[in-house]
Amino acid sequence: MTPEYRVDPSFRAKLVLAGEDWLQALRDGWWRSLGTTPPALGPGAKDAAAVVGPLVAGRSVALIGNATSLLDDPPPRIDDHDVIVRINRGAHVAEQLGTIGSRTDILLLAGRRMAITLAVDEHLLKHKPGHTLFMSVADRRRLPRWLARRMSYYPAAWREALEAELGARPSTGAMGIDLFSRLVGDGTLHLYGFDFWDSPTSYNLRTKVGPHAPNAERDFALRRVRPEHIHGWRAPDGAGPPEPHATREP
Repeated sequence: MTPEYRVDPSFRAKLVLAGEDWLQALRDGWWRSLGTTPPALGPGAKDAAAVVGPLVAGRSVALIGNATSLLDDPPPRIDDHDVIVRINRGAHVAEQLGTIGSRTDILLLAGRRMAITLAVDEHLLKHKPGHTLFMSVADRRRLPRWLARRMSYYPAAWREALEAELGARPSTGAMGIDLFSRLVGDGTLHLYGFDFWDSPTSYNLRTKVGPHAPNAERDFALRRVRPEHIHGWRAPDGAGPPEPHATREP
């Protein structure tokens, strides 16, 4: 039986987010009055592929999703992988549960609100991520400056190509698969906690498919990651594309 478990933003994080939302409304009004929009990123913005590429090339990388099915039968020794990547509140879930590893070397963030609240609550983590990657493209214009400079960014061109391949807006997990399958080279990418919306998200107990395409993302994962490296999930009969596994070069 899947344990019921939630990780919500702290009260302080909610206050900071409310303040940033108020400031952003003022900024949006200012830009509208000028008849223009702010640039998506400043000139010093860091490209995620350039930042984490040297870290993951040739290594064993574990990308850990947030499906509650991961908590049913936690795999042993996740932290034995060279690089541990988690998504959104997954680092907090890992530390507080203690059954799905505890390290987080790289953290992937879905959007502005998640990034703000997790930045405020980062002090609650014993093992702080070495790198934080912002995966959304649409939200980049609305990031506060104090936060924008702390992160690196998933390449917008890769995100556009991925949406075209999936035929739908990619999830943060799909973007993570795309990023690291391009960068590991002769290393290996392992997936944990990916069941393609067969179970709710662990930290909020919701199943929110939203604009995503579960079957397309499942087939995409099987094109980029060897089936035996998708841990805790078994492909249904007939699932997945007929072509062999391939890793795309950056």
